[in-house]
Amino acid sequence: MTTPLRVLIADDTPDVRELLHMALELQRGLEVVGEAADGVEAVAAAEQLTPDALLLDLAMPRMDGLQAIPEVRRVSPHTKIIVLSGFEASVTANEALSRGAHAYVPKGTAMPAIAAKIREVCGAQAPAEPVSEAASQRAPAEPRGASPTIPTIVHELRNQAIVVEGFSKALLSAWGDLDDAARRDYFERVARNAAQMRALVDVLGDVNRIDANALDLACRPVSLAGLVRETADDMVASSARDITLVTTDDPRVRADPIRLRQVLTNLLSNAAKFTPDGSPITVTVRARDGYGEVEVADCGPGIPPHRRHELFAPFARLGATAPGTGLGLYISRGIMQAHRGTLALADSDEGARFVVRLPLLPAPHR
Repeated sequence: MTTPLRVLIADDTPDVRELLHMALELQRGLEVVGEAADGVEAVAAAEQLTPDALLLDLAMPRMDGLQAIPEVRRVSPHTKIIVLSGFEASVTANEALSRGAHAYVPKGTAMPAIAAKIREVCGAQAPAEPVSEAASQRAPAEPRGASPTIPTIVHELRNQAIVVEGFSKALLSAWGDLDDAARRDYFERVARNAAQMRALVDVLGDVNRIDANALDLACRPVSLAGLVRETADDMVASSARDITLVTTDDPRVRADPIRLRQVLTNLLSNAAKFTPDGSPITVTVRARDGYGEVEVADCGPGIPPHRRHELFAPFARLGATAPGTGLGLYISRGIMQAHRGTLALADSDEGARFVVRLPLLPAPHR
């Protein structure tokens, strides 16, 4: 009996890893021996497991796939690296191969073709038909001159689409073999990823409107302290994180409460992601120098001084391990600019401190 090829999967999306794991186990002569959620984990797992093949995503936190390739080659020279990515092949394939990858397969490629590529690079069969040509029908190149936003959003959307399609096909093909718990699990994965796809489309719409200076606002007088209190209460209820609210004033500003709440939710969510459990998140509301201010301060790792200029750029994640697109601060700053206000990172001895400023409404005449 032929020994199966041992495969390690590295992708930062849990549902994609689960789908690849399930599908690869159904392929002849392949055995999944481990999974990794980022490049650092992939390198460690490759060193420990010395798999025959590594399926490696490129867009991952902490250490991306391109950075991980030479490290995997160093710790496990025997392992064949197959890059599996949703980015356009013409942009990334050559760089991945130049760093030591053995093959490049676009995400969305049929699983038998991926399995054939694994066997090919591991010398288990004759060379397969080039996967990139077969997959080019499903993954067209982005048009020249497209916004740099588009390829990254397409990559994320493709991840979710692959999961929705994969688990839907599994339900259709194996319905009678699945128990109620498995069916529910598959349906939940489909629903979750469909919701993520809708959220990504909404994000893309916001980015395009901000880039075109066409963000519509429904502004009215707003109690800044009241809106902050409501947003913080919702965050505490949903995340079980303690938030200390300090209100020295109740500034009244003219704002779109839905959009302003979007900014505050993003800042509080970031603070919750990067603040250790048990450490405080403090939100201060005050009036100063003709502006209403909201300050969100956390006790996380802070922003390295040499990388602060990247903070509000699209897709800036600055090595973050928490999930996200890297567009939250970019969109939030665009929303504040549309309000003729500001969002800035303030100096801080500990953690990160963000300050939102909006012009105060004139005091009512008596």
